[in-house]
Amino acid sequence: MHSREVLEPKKRNELTTDEGRNALRYLMFLNQKNSGQIKGEGCAAGGLQRKDMSKEDTSSPTSSVESLMLSCTIDAKEQQDVATADIPGAFM
Repeated sequence: MHSREVLEPKKRNELTTDEGRNALRYLMFLNQKNSGQIKGEGCAAGGLQRKDMSKEDTSSPTSSVESLMLSCTIDAKEQQDVATADIPGAFM
């Protein structure tokens, strides 16, 4: 996230009282792959929610398995060419 400039880390003493109260705890885990490459995973602490934001504003839309299978079935029936792509950090 740092190299993609998604977040700007701040020290606790740099936050106002309200910012500190509303901040979510973020857990970061580092793993070393067999190749020696270090990769990180992170997530917001599960039990805490932002009370000043609605659920619609803080969640990512996901498709149901049924709608994905239906779309794949239609594509196959119509002999459509289908491509997928992974956009690093798109969810950020």
